[in-house]
Amino acid sequence: MHSHDIWHRDLKPHNLLVFADGKIVIADLGLARFGVVGGSIYTQPVQTLWYRAPELLLGAKEYGAAIDVFSLGAIFAQMIIKEYFFHGNDEEETLKVQISKLGNMTVKTWPGISGMVGYTDKIQEFSEARLLGKFDAIFAPHLDRIGEDGIQLMRQMMWPNPQKRITMDEVMKSSYFTSIKGEVCKVLPAPPIVSNICGDVIQKDTIDPVILTLPKNIRISMIEILYNWLMEVKNEYNLSNESIFMARRLVDIYINLRPSYDNINLTKITRANLQLIGISALFIAVKIFEIYPPGVEDFTYVTDNSYNNDQILGTEASILRVLKFNLVFPLMSEYLNFYGEGLSPKAKTDATNLCLVANVLGELIDIDETVQSCIYISVIHNKEPQPKCLVVSDNDKATDLIKRLKRLRKKFKDSFQKVDLILDTWNVGTLGAVGTILKAQTLVGTQEIVGLTTPTRTDITTETSFTFRTKLQMKVTRAESENVSRNDVGDFIKDFLVDRAITTANMLHMYQPKISQNLIDTFFKYFKLTKLNNDKYILGDNYQPPQRIEISLGPMTIDTTTTINFNQVPDSIRPLMDIYSNLLTNHKYDNGKIAAYFE
Repeated sequence: MHSHDIWHRDLKPHNLLVFADGKIVIADLGLARFGVVGGSIYTQPVQTLWYRAPELLLGAKEYGAAIDVFSLGAIFAQMIIKEYFFHGNDEEETLKVQISKLGNMTVKTWPGISGMVGYTDKIQEFSEARLLGKFDAIFAPHLDRIGEDGIQLMRQMMWPNPQKRITMDEVMKSSYFTSIKGEVCKVLPAPPIVSNICGDVIQKDTIDPVILTLPKNIRISMIEILYNWLMEVKNEYNLSNESIFMARRLVDIYINLRPSYDNINLTKITRANLQLIGISALFIAVKIFEIYPPGVEDFTYVTDNSYNNDQILGTEASILRVLKFNLVFPLMSEYLNFYGEGLSPKAKTDATNLCLVANVLGELIDIDETVQSCIYISVIHNKEPQPKCLVVSDNDKATDLIKRLKRLRKKFKDSFQKVDLILDTWNVGTLGAVGTILKAQTLVGTQEIVGLTTPTRTDITTETSFTFRTKLQMKVTRAESENVSRNDVGDFIKDFLVDRAITTANMLHMYQPKISQNLIDTFFKYFKLTKLNNDKYILGDNYQPPQRIEISLGPMTIDTTTTINFNQVPDSIRPLMDIYSNLLTNHKYDNGKIAAYFE
């Protein structure tokens, strides 16, 4: 998973399915993140508390794949001692348990820890009194069973400082697994693992990438107009590349498979429905890849109200039924990461831009071949060594792709501005040696894994609940909006909502005894606020807004409309939510309009 830039972010025993033949399936990817970059800012909180890495408990918003390694280390330890290794009632207690057992949470062993939000004076004092922890003493009784290699591996997997924590690739190469391989194979015989110079192989599509059968009244040019329009929607809403790549694949697969279904309740492939199918596919994709996805109302709006909410939701259901809810297949972005390993940022950007415009081609493209051609063209254009994992057959395929893109550019000139120079300067006659060609391992077939899980929520009242919806409009100047991501805007709105919740909670005391303290407490528990001794409410340490607050952002224009759903609100606090709503939309904020500036 890590080699494909996927972090699970919630590894625990319940999410590891072990079968009788020894096969292990990693389940519940509800918190997983795709196309990640180490050191970037990502969602918190993630990971179940007892398997949460110390950097997250200390409030780090920038983290990497090392959090998964720590979780697996905690699971490993639990298997050995047969009890939870980091058992705490809350974040602070769990952090103290980690310090007690692991030690090494001081400035000397973890440079920069003193600047972390959760490293308070109290925690620092606690850490300095437990420099080494009780790790060796805990596992000494188990030395004969797992050996020094096993204990050392666990220590490396749970090393507090993530910069010094072992990687999953290093875990797999550990001498511990070599030492136990013989015994394990006696119990669970398995085929040998074949190493690949380019890391793990990509799973090949089960969909034939060559055949595209269109109804008689649908032409390739219509499909290209649809895909180019989806690109315009992507740009207007500042969506990720993964969203548009996924939408294209969903449309391709639906067009391929829909004719084999005679169910009249499924959306038909007609001229009038092409845009509906495209926007519904994008609606599915954004819910997978965007932290703050646009709502169905936004997609109704972007079609100029040609379709209503029910039509989009109905077509979404049609696509999912035809795909049998199997949304696991490789996208262009995964092939880019696989074949483009070692590219400079400039060459990687050029290859990505070429893939984005190739994504508009109407015929059903072979993703593998197309991405390799895009990378090859970028390598030649930027005069770089060829990536070791790129499989190059000949120059004809790259040149053919250039010709097809030039044809497409005549129709959609605005979409090709970022690749104009590459297309215009391509000259196959100037090609020379660009590095050693190493042929990558053949891609393997897909193994379908289907599973549904229901998240467990322990902080929600058992009484009847409802969804409270409100809309806000944020003003962002055009110059600033170009540099502000959807995540920046979404995070600002969450901060604003919590700030108003604190104001509401503190105002409610003015209404006592008309409003009971029990209702006030229920309100602040919904927002996860911390109550002080003077009955005031504040944000606790390492505060994160409840995940039940769902934010949908509209187009990233000067006026960004935001729909906010407060899900699973206890019925008893409905009157308090009305008071809260008034604070969101009163005259102080110009009828709900917020002037926001990002520096």
